[in-house]
Amino acid sequence: MNRATHGDRSGASVTHRTLSGRVVGLSPAIRYSAAIGVAIAGILIRLWLDPIWGIRFPYITLFPAIIVSAWLGGVWPGIVTTAITGTAAEYFWIEPTGSWAVSEPSELLGLLVFVVVGVVISALNEAWRRGTATVVESEERLNVTLRSIGDAVITTDDQGRVTRLNTIAEALTGWTEGDALGRPLKDVFVIINEQSRQPAENPAYRVLRDGAITGLANHTLLLSKDGREIAIDDSAAPIRAVEGQVAGVVMVFRDISERRRAERERTALLEAERTARREVETAAQQLQAALQAGRMGTWQFTMATGDVKWSPGLEAIHGFSPGTFAGTFEAFRNEIHPADRDQVLQAVGAAIDERRDHRVEYRIVRPDGAVRWLEGVGQVMYDEQGRPDRMVGVCTEITERKQAEERFRLAVEAAPAAMIMVDGRGTIVLANALTERLLGYARSEILGRSIETLVPPRFHGSHSEYRTTFFANASQRPMGAGRDLYAVRKDGSEVPVEIGLSPVETPEGTFVLAAVTDITQRKQIDEERAQLLVREQTARAEVERASQLKDEFLAVLSHELRTPLNAVIGYAHLLSSGVLSPERASHAIQAIERNAQSQARLVESLLDLSRIMAGKLELDLQRLDLSRIVDAAADVIRPDAEVKGVGLEIVGPASPIALIGDGGRLQQVLWNLLSNAVKFTPREGRVTIRCAEQNAHVRIEISDTGRGISPEFLPYVFDRFSQSDGESRGSKAGLGLGLALVREMVYAHGGAVVAESRGEGCGSTFVVTLPQSTGADALAPDEPHTRTADPVESLAQLEILIVDDDGDVRNLLAHLLESRGAVPRTVSSAAEALDAIGQRRPDVLLSDLRMPDEDGYSLIRKLRADESERQRERLPAIAVTAYASPSDRERALAAGYDAHVAKPVEPEDLARAIVTVAKGSSV
Repeated sequence: MNRATHGDRSGASVTHRTLSGRVVGLSPAIRYSAAIGVAIAGILIRLWLDPIWGIRFPYITLFPAIIVSAWLGGVWPGIVTTAITGTAAEYFWIEPTGSWAVSEPSELLGLLVFVVVGVVISALNEAWRRGTATVVESEERLNVTLRSIGDAVITTDDQGRVTRLNTIAEALTGWTEGDALGRPLKDVFVIINEQSRQPAENPAYRVLRDGAITGLANHTLLLSKDGREIAIDDSAAPIRAVEGQVAGVVMVFRDISERRRAERERTALLEAERTARREVETAAQQLQAALQAGRMGTWQFTMATGDVKWSPGLEAIHGFSPGTFAGTFEAFRNEIHPADRDQVLQAVGAAIDERRDHRVEYRIVRPDGAVRWLEGVGQVMYDEQGRPDRMVGVCTEITERKQAEERFRLAVEAAPAAMIMVDGRGTIVLANALTERLLGYARSEILGRSIETLVPPRFHGSHSEYRTTFFANASQRPMGAGRDLYAVRKDGSEVPVEIGLSPVETPEGTFVLAAVTDITQRKQIDEERAQLLVREQTARAEVERASQLKDEFLAVLSHELRTPLNAVIGYAHLLSSGVLSPERASHAIQAIERNAQSQARLVESLLDLSRIMAGKLELDLQRLDLSRIVDAAADVIRPDAEVKGVGLEIVGPASPIALIGDGGRLQQVLWNLLSNAVKFTPREGRVTIRCAEQNAHVRIEISDTGRGISPEFLPYVFDRFSQSDGESRGSKAGLGLGLALVREMVYAHGGAVVAESRGEGCGSTFVVTLPQSTGADALAPDEPHTRTADPVESLAQLEILIVDDDGDVRNLLAHLLESRGAVPRTVSSAAEALDAIGQRRPDVLLSDLRMPDEDGYSLIRKLRADESERQRERLPAIAVTAYASPSDRERALAAGYDAHVAKPVEPEDLARAIVTVAKGSSV
């Protein structure tokens, strides 16, 4: 009741805003002209209805005329319309008609009541118009405010029902304000978590619950009515009444899709850059670690005596135990690697002669034969006369640094990008082989040259400034983020590149290692992406159409499943209440059975469609008599045709028509076609079936005098889930599966089916053509088209154990078997079944497959294993289950069951299966 009242209030609000504000200011001439026009229109419409109603209901179109007139013009225009229409009613429809006289006092009283009601309606409309003027003005001010807000705004009442949306909220949610008013907010504002795809908590309901301002969690998507997914953020705040209680919620949100897209693109670009530079960064870090972690030792050389003193650290570097070094220059000389000896001695002599420090790198050969790299730094010390007296210095083992440098060189050489190292002055000091390929220079041509050689002239000024800024605060970063970068080749051409910079700290200072990647291909991909945009939009439209078809199909499926279920539940309730007479009870039972069969046929149609789509439709080919198939299908549909008053006629040759096919499937084809024909043929119409042989084929033509098929829809009549506009509006539209199944089953028989119609209202004709032979001529010539059901023998004295976790199913099966003389026992689980069999072995076992804890497959496997172990006689077992596909039957038989019976159970089929397995045969 509250919801309905709120919806009315919301609707009135919309009317005030959109209509009342427009009509209050009409001029008197317009209002009275409108009153006269509306009155004349009401009179003309009532005169037009005279051939249908005669003089009955004289005021049926006049009251609306008064309401419209009073609504547009107020009380006096409404009274004018009342006077005009009342006068016309007295003349045209009050006896005697065509006269101003009134023969019956009751007619005069009715006319007076009409006039009084008209005046009251006019007065009420006038009061309403005046009373809403203030509301209209307030509503318009609020509308202007909401429209001027740059974010989307939705307000609700204290129950979470929508009371207002602004224009931006309509655009984002896909709901118009008129459609959304009064609906629960969760229907209009549908949000999910972007990562988990699960529904997210609506902040408005949190506000209603806690009474505090709140917002959305990160990574929230809004699902619009038209299927779009929009990244949003928002906040929601309570609307408080004068007394302080929460009267509703105002929610403000915005589209952040572009921001999220930019974040994702930026993350992707950074990841690509990190991947390209990872090898370079690793090599640079190894080089830095090698430069900082070397071992060091001190030394002193006295020139006058030739003595050399090493610190213990230096002795350890050379591989000597502390105090074991000989302490002579000759001993030091012998430690130097022969290949480097002259270089070191020359450096020492030059430092003494030139009175300067020296720095030299060289190798030593340790007593254990190991070769190590050292860096020696020395300073000459002088005596009081200024003559060279001694040298002191430091030696550092740089073996790891040398190895790191070699690894760095190899890593740079093996890097997947062009690698260029530049010093602080912008001079190129290193380049790898890929640099030669990318830029066309030999390494010898660019080493020692300025990096500006590789920069386009138009960027020289900004590049120099950028290099200076980088060395002032060297850190790992991309170069020229957000700008297009180019490198100049030797031939003068330019190549688009992406550059990542990494600083390299060395004792000689800071260098920058640039990883240069050719992005020509990426540029081309971007251009191709733009060209693919149109195709992507087309594909998106197809996806949206498929989504719409799916939603429509699910809605119709729900309707088709619920409709027969409603009849079954309703009649079952009436039967259980005992209020029905025997005749009505019999009718109720028939209705339950009819609707249950309808629902079973619907499920079977869905299963058939699934088998067809999976390519698993199987045909039971036999030699058939077509006339029997046609008669059987006609017998099924004839009761519906008779109830509707549609004639059903079969026209065929006198002699039988033989063909090879699956009798059940062909009967299903004809039943679907006849069902459609009867459904869309009006009362007193006719449906005709014609059969004939034609060039080793049989032709079955089903025509009707129904509403026909429009030319626009005719090409799609056999498509799955397709329905014409006329069908979709009717209550018996169905799922749009019947004709699709007809086509697939006819195709499976090697035949064809076509639909013909001259248009709507001209009836329709469906023609099925089937080959009389399908390569199965080896079948027995007299084999019937369906298996003849043998009379079911009595089940008397058969003890049957029923296993099913559903109590209603157990009781139903027990009653069915008792009615045929059997002695049933029931249990609800596999464990209970095994206990019951162990206590007293039954004659036959009936078991469901899907049960909690332990299913029917486990039960039969345990039973068969026990029989094998104990060498007991095989207990006949039947799987009674709703899993009804051929693969389900094969799985049940493979597990150990002797037969498979699908739910809903046909009593005859179940009894026949029990008799068969009891005799030792599988079905």
